[in-house]
Amino acid sequence: MPDMKFRYRFHYIVALGLIGALVFSMKFLLGSTLSQMSDDSRVINVAGRQRMLSQRIARQSLALAVSMNRQDAELIQLHAGRLSDDMQLWRDSHEGLVGRDEAMGLSGVNSDGVRSLFMELAPSYERVCVLAAQLLDHAGSDAGHAAESDGLVLIAKQVGIEADRFLPLMHEIVGIYDSEGRARVAVLSTKEAWISGIIFLVLFLEAVLLFEPMIRRLNKTMAQLNRAAEEANHANHVKSEFLANMSHEIRTPMAAILGYTDLMKQPDQDPEQRRDCIQTIDRNGKHLLSIINDVLDMSKIEAGQMSVESIQMNPAQIAEEAVSLLRPKLLEQNLELRVHYASTVPSSIASDPTRLRQILINLIGNAIKFTKQGSVTLEVSCDWCTKEMAFKVIDTGAGMTAEQRDRVAAFQPFTQADTSTTRKFGGTGLGLRISNTLATMLGGGLTVESEFGKGSTFTVTVKTGDLREAQQIEPDQIDTLIKQHQARVFSDSTKADEPLKGMRVLLVEDGRDNQRLITFHLKKAGAEVELAENGQIGVDHLNRCKPDQLPHLVLMDMQMPEMDGYTATRHLRKQGFSLPVIALTAHAMEGDRELCLQAGCDDYLTKPIDRQNLRDTCARLTGWLAAA
Repeated sequence: MPDMKFRYRFHYIVALGLIGALVFSMKFLLGSTLSQMSDDSRVINVAGRQRMLSQRIARQSLALAVSMNRQDAELIQLHAGRLSDDMQLWRDSHEGLVGRDEAMGLSGVNSDGVRSLFMELAPSYERVCVLAAQLLDHAGSDAGHAAESDGLVLIAKQVGIEADRFLPLMHEIVGIYDSEGRARVAVLSTKEAWISGIIFLVLFLEAVLLFEPMIRRLNKTMAQLNRAAEEANHANHVKSEFLANMSHEIRTPMAAILGYTDLMKQPDQDPEQRRDCIQTIDRNGKHLLSIINDVLDMSKIEAGQMSVESIQMNPAQIAEEAVSLLRPKLLEQNLELRVHYASTVPSSIASDPTRLRQILINLIGNAIKFTKQGSVTLEVSCDWCTKEMAFKVIDTGAGMTAEQRDRVAAFQPFTQADTSTTRKFGGTGLGLRISNTLATMLGGGLTVESEFGKGSTFTVTVKTGDLREAQQIEPDQIDTLIKQHQARVFSDSTKADEPLKGMRVLLVEDGRDNQRLITFHLKKAGAEVELAENGQIGVDHLNRCKPDQLPHLVLMDMQMPEMDGYTATRHLRKQGFSLPVIALTAHAMEGDRELCLQAGCDDYLTKPIDRQNLRDTCARLTGWLAAA
């Protein structure tokens, strides 16, 4: 943009400079034209006056000769004075024309044709001057010695004859002066016309090449600004709707949690009612956590900080897990949920199991929400040539119109098919945007097909990575393999009712409720737990411990009064404390894990703490320690 502005400014200045130079040239030519016309008119006037003077000299000569014959002194003096004045003016004008005397305003140079004519009329001019001088001499002599009348008249007639010879040549000279002046004016006029044309051409080019693009760009910018303003207004409107909807979505499970918690306080509750309250609180708590996770994921996407991993995973297992997690919802709505394998499936692919499971749970959950009767089908297939897996979620729900489908397929945040969808079915409008972004990051994408009144199909594709080492599992073998895997998992879990038995854990946590909950999970797993209410107490406790009394690992809350977990962990590492430290924090944004690891923590768990994840992480780190 700055380069564009500089280029426009430079072109504009150049154009103005060129127009200024042309206008100045035009002004100069106009001045030159007027000056030349003035000079030419002055020369032509003097030359024309010479023609008139030649005739007047002839008449005055004849009148003087007649007056001297009559011996009329008064007339002699009158005509002699006039002839003398005319002759003086005639000689001065002639000399001025021949020499182009600038003192007389007769600047310039005579052309060859004019000089030739002046040379041709020179004898007549000189003869007139001599004859007129003779007459004037006779007029000035003593009146008593009058000359012969015939001789004076003859001299006057000779003056007339020479004047008649002078007149046509002078007339021709005047014509040449006139034609030459016209020619010079025509040349200057042509130049003026050319300059005028160039000025108009420059103005036209300036309008076409400079102002028109500037106006077009200005209009484009104004259109962009108007569009941006409309988009901003729309975004504000959408976000306002989102905030109102989000408030509803958060308050609904919170109201259930608080309401059923209050019911559990009633002393007359029987075990069945208490169990129902616990299940309701658990269900709404998980729903509230999923809303918070969606908001966090959306924040990561908007900030460009969302990341995925690529590890070996069993795609059929992920599909079955997603379905099993949502099967209770289906039973509530009396819907049928099927998993259909449309092709052989690889035993292992390179992808992110957590994110793929999140996508499938979101799509299947949406299908269940919008399907009142019928079924929801998850169709799994693999294209071994393109190394791509497809997961189709097909429902027999309400479907969408073409306009609603296009709106949903844009995968914009805070957007659903229409506002009535939010009022009728709930939801934040973030799930599809998150799913589409995750699918894209996994090498595939998300597409939607829908027919109003018949249902919708959402298809998510992901890249599989290298499949040369993967086994091709036939569809009829998948169910058996999944059941065998689940049996092994169940067998392992039953063997390890207390996987952390004998482990000493220092829990550094200031929240009473979290202390009780985490301590309960750890003791249930067989661990011995000691408590410290902040980082300073935790550091002091470890400094007092003898080597054989040290805990096997430390669970460190990162936000505490007096000394937070970051500072406490840095102090411990500086003192040479090498036992595992696991960070506990409610911060789940991109970069929070790195902050904890940079402080010296070995791993990172987010609140609310998942019981199985807590056990697995503690077992893994202490197992590593034991192996070490």
